[in-house]
Amino acid sequence: TPVTVVTPVYLEPIYIAHMPLKDGWVNGYQYAAHTDGSTYAVRSGGKDGINEGTPTANGTTSFNSDIIFANGQFTRYPDGVQK
Repeated sequence: TPVTVVTPVYLEPIYIAHMPLKDGWVNGYQYAAHTDGSTYAVRSGGKDGINEGTPTANGTTSFNSDIIFANGQFTRYPDGVQK
């Protein structure tokens, strides 16, 4: 499926006034969307800033795990006591 990297210019100011470029650990967010606009994802590489590839969709207790918001819901998210 064709995917394109999305930059803030495609989203500002229609969907959000100012798109954040860095997460809470000062690592860059990764934005992507299908070329027809049907799906999208926003990813934080977590504390270590390293992209995990395709992580399982569930909660995680590691600060280093990716956090992914896709198509209106979190598919990878912090859960429980963080390590």
